[in-house]
Amino acid sequence: MHEQATTIFPGVSESRLARARELRRGLREPFRVDRRTAPRWKVDGQATLLGLGERMGVMAELDALEGGPWWLKGEAASPVDIGTRVSVGFSDPAARPANGEVTRCELCQGGRYQIAIRFRDDIV
Repeated sequence: MHEQATTIFPGVSESRLARARELRRGLREPFRVDRRTAPRWKVDGQATLLGLGERMGVMAELDALEGGPWWLKGEAASPVDIGTRVSVGFSDPAARPANGEVTRCELCQGGRYQIAIRFRDDIV
């Protein structure tokens, strides 16, 4: 294992990699939208998703919005592929647009899709 780790991450010790894995596991929980462990709030209005990169132009309108510090969740009439990088715009002019990645798209009651986006600063 040590050889493999040093090949993938030259100069990084196994203990440092283990600590990073431990921290990463801790970060996953707040991004799980179905859990009530992270702070959350209702978001007024609608959000528009515009696909970036390979899926440029894919659009979805989200309503019934709920948000947290690192994520946004809403319902849409059509699905969006998980992993799609998106630009998120809001109907509220005071809201700041953001970039993110679709982390969940599940069919819910009424034939609508519940879509979750994790905000990311590294997407341009």
